[in-house]
Amino acid sequence: MNLHRKKMNNRLKNIFIAFSIALMISSTNVHAEIIESTPATQDVNNKISDTLFSDVDETHPSYEAIRYFKNHEIIKGYDDGSFRPEKPVNRAEALKIILLGANYHFTNNIIFSTATNDVEKKYSDLEKNAWYVPYILKATELKIVNGYSDNTFKPENTLNKAEALKMILESNEVTLEKTIKQLPYGDVPSESWFAGYFQYYKNYHLLETDENGSVHPSHELSRAELADLMYRFIKREEFAKEPEKISRSITKELITGKATFYGGNDGFNGKRTASGEIFDDTLMTAAHRDLPFGTWIRVYSKEDTTQYVDVTINDRGPYDYRFILDLSAAAFEKLAPTSRGFIDIQYEIIKTPSREPLKNV
Repeated sequence: MNLHRKKMNNRLKNIFIAFSIALMISSTNVHAEIIESTPATQDVNNKISDTLFSDVDETHPSYEAIRYFKNHEIIKGYDDGSFRPEKPVNRAEALKIILLGANYHFTNNIIFSTATNDVEKKYSDLEKNAWYVPYILKATELKIVNGYSDNTFKPENTLNKAEALKMILESNEVTLEKTIKQLPYGDVPSESWFAGYFQYYKNYHLLETDENGSVHPSHELSRAELADLMYRFIKREEFAKEPEKISRSITKELITGKATFYGGNDGFNGKRTASGEIFDDTLMTAAHRDLPFGTWIRVYSKEDTTQYVDVTINDRGPYDYRFILDLSAAAFEKLAPTSRGFIDIQYEIIKTPSREPLKNV
C-alpha cells in the first residue's frame, strides 16, 4: 500500500513538473509575441521597409521618391533585387503605377461598367488577355487617357513627360486653369494640349528647367523620373514652400565637350572601377577625371538637347584627353548609337554625394 502510494506520488510529481515546463514554454512564447511588437523591433521593421533596391542607394537623385512608392507598395523591383531606375517606362507600366498611386484599387476580378465594353473596341492594338488591359480600359472610361487618333493606345511606347503629367493630374482629378495666357515654359506653347498640365506643375515649382528655360515635354521618361514626377505632385505643398528643392543645377552654363563610352565587348564589364564598384555597362554610370564619386550629372546631346541621361560618377577617366566623359555603353545609347564612337555633349551637376539638392548660384 505504501509502495503504491509512493508510486502515485512520484507520478503526480512528474505530471506537475511536466505541466510546469509546458507553462514556462507557453509563457516564453507569449513573451516572444509581446517582444515582436515593442518599439525596438518596430524600428528594425522600419529599417527593413526602408531597404530599397540593389541599384538605388541614398545618393540616387530619386531616392526619396522611389522609397516612398516602394513603402506604399506602389512600385516593385525585379526578381534580382534591382529597380533599374534608368530603364525607360512604357505607357502601360506607367499608367498602372499612376493609377495605384492615385489610390485606384484593382482586384483579380475587376468588374467594369457596360460602357467599358465599348471602350474595349476603341483600341486595335491591345492584346485581349494582357495584364495591362484592365488599367487601360478603366483609365479610358474615366477619361484619364484617350489613345491616339488611329484607334491605338501603343502600350509599349515609352511615356514622355507631357503624357505623364496628363495621366498624373487627370487620375487625381485636378482642376486646371481654363485659359493659359502666357507660355508656362519656353518650349510649352500656351495653345498646346499639354499647356495646362505644365502650368499646374509650374505653379507649385515642381519642374526644373535647362539654361533656356525649357522643360522638354517630349522627353521620354525613365522609371525613376516617373516616380519623381508623381512624388512631387503628392508633396506639392512642401515643394511650393521650398522651390529650391527642385533647383538642382549649380552651374549657370553647361560644361561642353565630347563623350565616349566603354563596355560592351571591350573587356571592362565585370571589372572593379576606381570607386570600388563593379562595372556594369547596362547601368547609368560614367567616368570623370576629378568629380567626386557618387556625383550625379545630367548629360545632354548637343545635337538634340531634348535627349539627356542622368548618370552617377563611379570611375576615373577618360584617359584620352580629347574627351571629358566616359559613359557606360547603356548611357551612351540614350544619346546616340554606340557605333558613333563619341558625341558632342553638355553636362551639368544635379546632385553631390551629400544627398542635398544643389541650389542655383
